[in-house]
Amino acid sequence: MAKIKMKLSGLFKFIPSVLFAGFLMLMSHQAPVYAQQRSTSLVVKPVFGAHALLDQGHLLHDRLYGVDLAYQKNLEDNIPEWAKIARAKSYGLELVVRNFDNFRGVGDTISHALGSAFGLLAQIEIRVLKLGKTDIVFTPAAGASYSTKTFFTHRENRFIGSHINEMLKADVGAQFSLSPNFKLLAGLGYVHLSNGGYLVPNGGLNTVNAYIGAKITPGQHTKSSAEKSRESSGLNLRPFQTLQRNSFEFMAGFGQRGVFEQKRAKYRSAFFAGYNFHMNDLITIKTGVDAIYYYTVFDPLNANETFQNYGTSFDRWRTGLSLSSDFNFWRVTINTQIGKYLHYNRFFKNATWYWGFGPTIYVTPHIGIQARTYMHFAQADFVNYGLVVKL
Repeated sequence: MAKIKMKLSGLFKFIPSVLFAGFLMLMSHQAPVYAQQRSTSLVVKPVFGAHALLDQGHLLHDRLYGVDLAYQKNLEDNIPEWAKIARAKSYGLELVVRNFDNFRGVGDTISHALGSAFGLLAQIEIRVLKLGKTDIVFTPAAGASYSTKTFFTHRENRFIGSHINEMLKADVGAQFSLSPNFKLLAGLGYVHLSNGGYLVPNGGLNTVNAYIGAKITPGQHTKSSAEKSRESSGLNLRPFQTLQRNSFEFMAGFGQRGVFEQKRAKYRSAFFAGYNFHMNDLITIKTGVDAIYYYTVFDPLNANETFQNYGTSFDRWRTGLSLSSDFNFWRVTINTQIGKYLHYNRFFKNATWYWGFGPTIYVTPHIGIQARTYMHFAQADFVNYGLVVKL
């Protein structure tokens, strides 16, 4: 049994990377096939920032350096309906580099213990406001990252428990157009780094930064012979779309939360049953019931092994009623959720609410693969990897 659990834990180590790889590939290749042109842009943004760890007593104190490099496909012609609603300008892939080694913590407790992080993220650029030749844009991004130092390589590092982590990023800035092919960039950004409780400790890192940079658009994409052939043949190919109606939704999955300061974990399964209200091509609202099954419950006589912070349960099951919103981008849907517990025999009595987020990659309009992070307050509980079915 121990060997089986170790193999399962090892398998879970690679699942986030596989899902994020699929997420990135879909975001980079799932452009509408009926689009006439797609110019591309290259973005370079050196960044300077600091941590945003409120519990350390000196917000924005330590120094952070890095750079963001992005390759974007611009949405100019035949824009899909969801992009019109979201006011999306472009989508693409982003390489994020951050050096955390100047972070010191309280009393210089983590100097040179955090190392660097290298992330590969999918991004969408959204125009918030246009003022003459200046665009105010919001750019959310998500993906996977590799951290050079963890708690298990540097014991002072209580914030990063594993080498492979989720990376979430959001920038707000201005783009000043100097020519049709060149823009100056300036703005503020936020980066979150965490493994979702896969290995513990996992305090996670929250950082803010300022950036300046440039956006270069070399020119328009010319049609290939294959594209010309399709157009001349009269074929009217359409892009993938999620289910365009109200529907029932069911999900079943599996996840883990790490044992404190150990390279092993306790396992859980998550389930969901609910109803989706299709609002438009971008937004779906859903409500339903969540259930979490614990394969190991809390044992006061073995607290070091079974304590799981806000996720500590005395019973096998916890259930809740939730309200969610889905944001649909071709095959990828980003979900945000908030819920109230119906039953949860918990260690921490104040954990009466939960929330969550994560991507779902749809293989067909009815079937998807989901990675959802369940949260209590500002702490990740665990990540569930599940199969989604819509009827």
